[in-house]
Amino acid sequence: MKLGDLVKFKGDWVKVNPWMKGTELDDSSEECGVIIEVMFWQAVKRSVYKVLWHDGKISDWYADDLEVVCK
Repeated sequence: MKLGDLVKFKGDWVKVNPWMKGTELDDSSEECGVIIEVMFWQAVKRSVYKVLWHDGKISDWYADDLEVVCK
């Protein structure tokens, strides 16, 4: 994932069970957002992605919480 990628939030079930993606059990959100900033948090030693959602809200997520829709 990188700056400018279009992403959507993965549902809890899909994070644990990737085979559920695209099935009727897929609980992923249909909302899309754009990565506007990539940060590395030393405290947790992970990259954190700041996402601007279509409703104007901005939130921080780890890579395993997001799925790239379009690069």
